[in-house]
Amino acid sequence: MACGRAAYVYDFAGRDGWVTADRYPALEADNFAGLATERGVDPGALAADLGDYDAGMGDVNRDLAVRHHHAGGHAHALVGLFRELAPGAAGAGPMDELARLGRRQWDVERQAMQLRWELGRATDERDAAHAAAAALAQERDALARDHAALHDAHGALAADRDAWVEKRAERGVPASPAGARTPSSRSRGPLRPPPAPPRRTCPSRPRSRCSPPRGRR
Repeated sequence: MACGRAAYVYDFAGRDGWVTADRYPALEADNFAGLATERGVDPGALAADLGDYDAGMGDVNRDLAVRHHHAGGHAHALVGLFRELAPGAAGAGPMDELARLGRRQWDVERQAMQLRWELGRATDERDAAHAAAAALAQERDALARDHAALHDAHGALAADRDAWVEKRAERGVPASPAGARTPSSRSRGPLRPPPAPPRRTCPSRPRSRCSPPRGRR
């Protein structure tokens, strides 16, 4: 009605039809609940009512809403009601309102200070988290570089080993002879000479019999 539109009162309990200037007092007294009249819920009657639609009812409803439901009129009525209920109560003066506004302003400023402090703390925590993430990223990159270097070194050692095996194969030497030093054994330290054969000794008998004849050495 306030928007200047036609209004139809219809509820599960009853049907009062279109709001018009003649029906308005009874409909408003019933709070537009659909029980102001004895018209029941009838599909045929509903279809007939919808056929009576008139766009001019919107202007009438706008006028009714402004005349009977204006906010200023309701406020004046409430003020009169309060004065009847408490005739000796003094109304709030301008200083009381100013004090209320001052309290409200201080409360808003306190909340703003609290929010500013929480925002600063959250910003510091965010910056610390970003710094920690950056440090972890640098450490991860360093580990990745070390891993790549180890991988390259392993590949170079494998290439040297294959080249060494090929050279030995070209010379007709077995790939891994017994006691030979391979590239994989470089970290085992220097090679030791093979043990000397046991020295021949003679039993305790005269030297003439044990020593070979002269001239046959």
